[in-house]
Amino acid sequence: FLLALITLWGILLYLRYRWRKMEEEEQAMYEMVKKIIAVVQDHYKEWERNLERYPYVGIFHVRDSLIPPQSR
Repeated sequence: FLLALITLWGILLYLRYRWRKMEEEEQAMYEMVKKIIAVVQDHYKEWERNLERYPYVGIFHVRDSLIPPQSR
């Protein structure tokens, strides 16, 4: 009985850890999406003021501006 109880307790701790980790990853994803949208909006605003040549920005440019080279 005690072994089953310890096993269930271990499973519960593992599940709580996984749920917390998934929530952190999801939050990080939403933060990255917000940053991407901000970069695209800023680029478009600069295009409207004739500071940029094109109204769009490349995917790789956005990635390079948000993620440091050692983290890519």
